[in-house]
Amino acid sequence: MALTDTQIRQLKPQDKDVWVTDEKGLRLLDTGNTFGVLAREWWEQQRGTWTADHSARVWGRLESDVLPTLGSEPILGIQPQEVIAVVRKIEQRDALDVASRVLQDIRRICRYAVQTGRLTQNPATELTGILKTRISNHRHSLPREELPGFLQALEKYGDRGRLLPQLAIQLLVLTFVRSGELRGARWEEFDLGDRLWRIPASRMKMRSDHLVPLSLQAMAVIAQVQPITSRFALVFPSERNRQEPMSDNTMRREMMQWWGNYLDQLRSGSSNVVPGRFGAGSRASVTGARGG
Repeated sequence: MALTDTQIRQLKPQDKDVWVTDEKGLRLLDTGNTFGVLAREWWEQQRGTWTADHSARVWGRLESDVLPTLGSEPILGIQPQEVIAVVRKIEQRDALDVASRVLQDIRRICRYAVQTGRLTQNPATELTGILKTRISNHRHSLPREELPGFLQALEKYGDRGRLLPQLAIQLLVLTFVRSGELRGARWEEFDLGDRLWRIPASRMKMRSDHLVPLSLQAMAVIAQVQPITSRFALVFPSERNRQEPMSDNTMRREMMQWWGNYLDQLRSGSSNVVPGRFGAGSRASVTGARGG
């Protein structure tokens, strides 16, 4: 009787090599070194270096997108085209980021197999560039010489906009953190004596706290915020519920309104706004524009 897919998938690791054959001459060497077994070993070894959330995401990707296809395959028999087939299937649902991560996971698992003597050549090593990529539409950025005017206009916008969102935007510019990290900031995270903001690892996609040095300009903004919200746990609480952070939409609306006003002031053509993104020198440019 021919070996069925179910029989092959049900093969279990043995103390010694076991040959499984069928009537047509197909012979499989069951050493327990299937891709699924190696994937689990690799994941168990790595999970101690990851956060619980990241560990669950990695295994979830493997369980959903890889193991149903490659899990029962002997690691020695996996070919590059089989790996490509796995990621192409993910691409078909337009999950390009997932496809990239899955390819990276497979590459790492096979590297682990090589390092532990179960494989001699990594079948995913030469697949760099095989995946589709999205076209990036870069947002506009300001030339360095316009940054002083930009920041001055932002300060003056408080006369027309709501003060707390305006201060939040200023601090966002001066610290270069994500908006979610800023909106969730708590007063207990700030050591104003040492001019340091310690964002806990629990609020970051990291295993350790993220330390943000506070410039004199950032300290000045925080000093304006203190009389408004220091009696609450959150630095930038919601207007409706002081136990919740300011919403992302609040900051976006305020920023878009301010940006529109700023552009209206530059209709004469004096602005040289150019396509691109803030590069490595942006932080230095802002600091230099503000002094200190």
